[in-house]
Amino acid sequence: MLYTNIPRFVVLVFSIMACTVLSAQTTKQAVILYNSSPVKAEITSDGFVNKIISEEPNFLSGFVLTIQDYAHYQELLAKSAVAHNQNLSQTRSGTEVVNTANEKEVSQPAETIVEKKADAPNVSYIAENDRLTKSILFENDKATLTEGIIKVLDEVIAYLKENQGKKVIAMTLSRYENSRMSQGRQNSIRLYLNIRGIDQDRLLFQSYFADIDLNLVKLQIVD
Repeated sequence: MLYTNIPRFVVLVFSIMACTVLSAQTTKQAVILYNSSPVKAEITSDGFVNKIISEEPNFLSGFVLTIQDYAHYQELLAKSAVAHNQNLSQTRSGTEVVNTANEKEVSQPAETIVEKKADAPNVSYIAENDRLTKSILFENDKATLTEGIIKVLDEVIAYLKENQGKKVIAMTLSRYENSRMSQGRQNSIRLYLNIRGIDQDRLLFQSYFADIDLNLVKLQIVD
């Protein structure tokens, strides 16, 4: 009887060890950015987050955050658009040949068509006419800064740099107190303004509570 059970026991132990090894290979623990905040999480090999284990607020201590110079790229795009319009005008301007039965061919310059460029928005004008308020719209269940959000934040940053005595209040609306999503969006705004040279004491946050969650964040300029 003893000899009969030993092989079965060995097979059982081997099966348990194999399952444990396979489970360890399919999941691992790592620090990731979850809604712009570093957390330790258990993730699968295909990137799915099984669970959040703990927060890691000091994980990024000592790192220097940098962003691409969006103003430089916007300047290059503006120069490219101007060059394109100039080439288009030169192509359309030329000469128009008029043939008649009794007259010689007459060459006369055609009308030059110049496309009118839209004036760039003035930050001070926008702030004054919108009663010193702006709005940014996040994607649903996300705290990342889209191109549209960055454009609005750049306008606010330019206004704050021109008016050193001003501050900005970011207002979020959520049905939960200290919502992780609201905190993540606040962190995204705070980090971007800090990187672009706005001191932390010039940025304030206010969280309001309601029966719904809004992806809209209001930015209000105050003294």
